[in-house]
Amino acid sequence: MANITSVSPLACPLPSFIPVKGVRLGASAAQIKYMDRPDLMMMVFDKGTSVAGVFTKSRCPGAPIDWCKACLSLGNARALVVNSGNANVFTGRAGRRPRRSQPPTRRG
Repeated sequence: MANITSVSPLACPLPSFIPVKGVRLGASAAQIKYMDRPDLMMMVFDKGTSVAGVFTKSRCPGAPIDWCKACLSLGNARALVVNSGNANVFTGRAGRRPRRSQPPTRRG
């Protein structure tokens, strides 16, 4: 984990967010990438929310990208989790094993 405490001089201040009906948003310092800085974000959607996505054009996406595409094909979601510090990399079979613990389902 990086122990970075300063903010980049290129960082822009975040705008105020307008509440979106049916979406709850939270962030936390999970220490995935940084110490004492938010590096994990979760959006929780109301039941029945429709979703869409845009993905990398890489011919070697990481297993999480493949998993997200499979989930997205179901057309709805209850949550979106985004964490910092992970690259979109080709990890092969080893990268697929951990994500299989949470397969896509049609449960709403």
